[in-house]
Amino acid sequence: MLNLNKSALVALLLSALPAHADTLSRMAGSWSGDGWARQVVDGPQEPVRCRLTNTFDEQKQRLEISGRCAVPGRQLTMAGRLDGQRGSDRISGIWFNPDGLGSTNVSGTQGAGRITFAFSAKDPQTGEPIAQTVEWRLSGGSLDLVTVDRADPEKQMSQMTFTK
Repeated sequence: MLNLNKSALVALLLSALPAHADTLSRMAGSWSGDGWARQVVDGPQEPVRCRLTNTFDEQKQRLEISGRCAVPGRQLTMAGRLDGQRGSDRISGIWFNPDGLGSTNVSGTQGAGRITFAFSAKDPQTGEPIAQTVEWRLSGGSLDLVTVDRADPEKQMSQMTFTK
């Protein structure tokens, strides 16, 4: 029978958990996916298809994101980066969508196969504030993305599933 003291048991359990940087590195690769998104909280869900190319820099603990999405009648470009911090679950970065919100800073956390970050911006057409929380979750061979309105988290703004 295996006899572990409390310290050894804690160390064993912690070693089974993925490292913080592992979450960012596991999101690297070429992904394609589809789902839906809406432009405004009470707007209709529009079908969307995307292709992402994510690269991870181990030295910088940085995930670079580049992609294109198609919704009925138009295509969108997006890019960004998420920077991890060694020994911390904190992430920060920048998100860039020249066809929409422009450039905005993001900050959040990572761990256990998920990244959650928030951003705030102004709608370039209306000037209205936009504040959303984004969650990317690795599940088996897929990457699931869900975005919610921060003022009303029950209101989903997008839901997509990507595969490599």
